[in-house]
Amino acid sequence: MFQNWIKQKERHRSTSKVSFALIFSVLSLTLGFAAVKAPLKSGVQYTVITDLPETMILDKTYTMQVDCENIGTMPYEVWAEITITGPEGFNNRDIFIVWTTYDRNLNLLGHFTLGRDGMQEFTGEDTITWTGKRTLMMPGDYRIHMLDVTVYGSAPLGNYKVDVTVLGEGKPVEANVIITPKALNVKSKGQWITAKISLPEPYKEEKIDISSVKLWYKDTFVSAEWGTATEHSLIVKFPRTEVTKMLRSAEGNVQLIVTGLVDNTEFSGADTIIVLTP
Repeated sequence: MFQNWIKQKERHRSTSKVSFALIFSVLSLTLGFAAVKAPLKSGVQYTVITDLPETMILDKTYTMQVDCENIGTMPYEVWAEITITGPEGFNNRDIFIVWTTYDRNLNLLGHFTLGRDGMQEFTGEDTITWTGKRTLMMPGDYRIHMLDVTVYGSAPLGNYKVDVTVLGEGKPVEANVIITPKALNVKSKGQWITAKISLPEPYKEEKIDISSVKLWYKDTFVSAEWGTATEHSLIVKFPRTEVTKMLRSAEGNVQLIVTGLVDNTEFSGADTIIVLTP
């Protein structure tokens, strides 16, 4: 009665999609539901704690609990999309959802209603859709989503299909990066390529794990060999021979990206240098 599949997107973006079917009878509907799971590359994991029953009485409210945790090393923007396809005449007024979100200590984080007379509405007729607002989950954040779902007796009888898509997009901390030298002759001698890293509040440069810092060109990187913190920045150095080897096919203006971990949270910043190949 249901399908569950996982799609993996590009780096820092993930999608989990669940499809389940609703079949209405005169007094009740039969619901096939699949657990929500995040893709392997996602830092956000979803677990269905309390599922909706296979049989639901019309005009009766049922509660579903889905827990969500960011186990990754970067902040994630997460949001949900719902599409419900029903018989002719099905619309927003045939369903009502109360959605409440708590943290792991059961402190209230958010509350809204969706559907008939709700704070938010499904759009469309026969096939109705809704897209939730993006919210930011920091590494280690834990959320408990409680959904009280009511399908009204006004809903036309027939077959219903519901697609629930949960999305997450990685958002590394944006670092300000200055790389020197600004012009690099790949055939010249020298010892170090230097990157000056500055982070926004509340992150502290001295908390950066120097062993995690990498200098990227396309899909290739060179690891930092050492670094030292100043008052408002971290200075890291990369071995020149390895960097020039990485850039041997580059010429002209080249964007380099510096990544790393600060308090187990990913950061990323870019700078442009000129690569000379005399």
